[in-house]
Amino acid sequence: MKNTILCLLLIMALSGCVQDNGNNTEITVSRVIDGDTFVLNSGDTVRLICINTPEKGDFYADEATEYLKGLVLGKNVLLEKDVSETDRYGRLLRYVYAGNISVNEILVRKGYASVYRYPPDTKYCDVFEASESEAKENGFGIWSQKNETENKIISDAGMKYICSYNAYNCDDFISQEEAQSVFEACGGVSNDIHGLDKDHDGVVCEGL
Repeated sequence: MKNTILCLLLIMALSGCVQDNGNNTEITVSRVIDGDTFVLNSGDTVRLICINTPEKGDFYADEATEYLKGLVLGKNVLLEKDVSETDRYGRLLRYVYAGNISVNEILVRKGYASVYRYPPDTKYCDVFEASESEAKENGFGIWSQKNETENKIISDAGMKYICSYNAYNCDDFISQEEAQSVFEACGGVSNDIHGLDKDHDGVVCEGL
């Protein structure tokens, strides 16, 4: 019953979004970089928005990458823009659809990704959060390693950060102050599981 409700929520939220809005493009995926980033045959790199998957070398990173490959590699996908065209690295920020599948959403629902709010591109984040709750309840993927302290969710600057695995690095923050606040909220020098404090002086991402 719960799965049915979530599917209905997703269908209602996405209804009409992949048609007739003038922001959608169908194109082929030529290479998958990791669980939330891939390259198109046009040469453009796409970053899936409103989600985040583990970094290479971290728990469940390989699984997330392989799952995304199965969904999109060598296939035609539909890209939907939210507000922003690209991020600061020039990557296209998009919701992605493979056939009738919302790639962003299913990665969250199956436990390969967590919800990652990065305003102003948050159109479907509420829907994805419902899927994230289901994944957590069932212990799917990244949520299979249960730890009451590490799985604490911290709200900061309107975004959610997950302290249970290395989900991000310094490049994901817009300022040193933001990175510092998340570092301290996740335990600081005694719990630098994200590797933000490279020189172990308590001050993180000093290059921002």
